[in-house]
Amino acid sequence: MKITEKDIPNIEKVLGLKLCEHQINYLLNGEEIPKEMQTGSEAEKRVAYSIKLLLSEGTTLNLNKPEQFADQWALEGEERLFYAKKFKREFIPIWSKLHSSDFRWFPIRNVWI
Repeated sequence: MKITEKDIPNIEKVLGLKLCEHQINYLLNGEEIPKEMQTGSEAEKRVAYSIKLLLSEGTTLNLNKPEQFADQWALEGEERLFYAKKFKREFIPIWSKLHSSDFRWFPIRNVWI
């Protein structure tokens, strides 16, 4: 299911945050978030990527193996595993809020814990 403009206020309400224009463009159109607009070690991109991942169709995500779905695909080996653990810490609260909300009008990807 594709995220639309009418979904954005609901996503923001459920997550308790205000998405930036470039995050919204990423969610709606898949436009990459420019490096100069990212803050907090790409935190804005991780939030947008997590939302898009959770609201997309696909296989169940295994939280015991976050390196299989975390962004930053160029990283390898120990560096990738380290990043994936960091990604998981930020991903779980987003998944939890979307999963436990009244966000049932939009299918949320299954996550195996």
